[in-house]
Amino acid sequence: MRIQLVTHGRKHYNETKKFGAWHSIAMHLDNAGHDIDFILKKDWLKIYLRYLKFKPDVIVVTGIIGYFVMKLKKLGLIRCPIVLGWNDYFTEQMGKKWGIARVAKMEYYMMENADYITTPSKYLDVISKILNKNSIYIPHGVDEKIYDTEDIKLEGDLKIVYSGEISEYKKVDKLIEAAKQNEKVSLYLMGDIADNSILDNCPKNITYVGFLTPRETFKYVKAADICAITSDQDSTLKMPEYLALGKPILALSGRSGYVLEHKTNAYLTDNFVEGIKELSEDKKLLATLSANANKYKIYTWKEISSMIEDILQRVIKENE
Repeated sequence: MRIQLVTHGRKHYNETKKFGAWHSIAMHLDNAGHDIDFILKKDWLKIYLRYLKFKPDVIVVTGIIGYFVMKLKKLGLIRCPIVLGWNDYFTEQMGKKWGIARVAKMEYYMMENADYITTPSKYLDVISKILNKNSIYIPHGVDEKIYDTEDIKLEGDLKIVYSGEISEYKKVDKLIEAAKQNEKVSLYLMGDIADNSILDNCPKNITYVGFLTPRETFKYVKAADICAITSDQDSTLKMPEYLALGKPILALSGRSGYVLEHKTNAYLTDNFVEGIKELSEDKKLLATLSANANKYKIYTWKEISSMIEDILQRVIKENE
């Protein structure tokens, strides 16, 4: 297949250590022998010229830029099928900065006009099916090397690890406030800082590690007693990684409930203070969450890429 991937990425999948989902998928599709034209943010003005030169069998759009690609198809300038990789909640993530109505229009225009939708979010898959769109839920995968992670030791009676964007949107400030109220907790934060003020006046039991490569992140996850998911999302890249390493997950009780089950393979709560308190006092519950996390079916990125490959081949055949 000739696959054109239009992304919001700033670096090619062969040139970055900061891998998104479609970086991993593209790399495996490339290794499987498919021709990949990976369009980065700096190349957006050349999208149509790249389309004419590459002549793809299918286009995959993975961000709000897909709106303009689908507009080109509406005008008859693009003739191949377009698949929307609907990985994020664009309106709530981008609407505050770029305008709620504007982003919502673009997001749902893409959903309406895509020939097919793949999503790692069961919530977005439900929305797609309610609106009578062809979609399939394909979860995020994990790096095959995650199971070979080296051991490290972390200090603290109850070691909680958070990996991801440090921002108010991700509600990391709520996790920090909860950690401040429990002297048993040692909270380790890693990832890019979007809101610098969140880390102001943090006590000694809260450590910002910095941005780490996936391999370095896995070490902290493996050493943790609890891994936290603070955003109201069911499609975070970290969720399968935490489950793969058998870690009890502390998460919000909203969209995470589409994937995780309270007190079975995660602790879902609206209040991190109460959640941390109960988990710190109930070692049996922690052991149950860990045991059930180990039972959860997790796929590698290579397996996920094979699923995507099958979908793309089917979409091409149906649009011939």
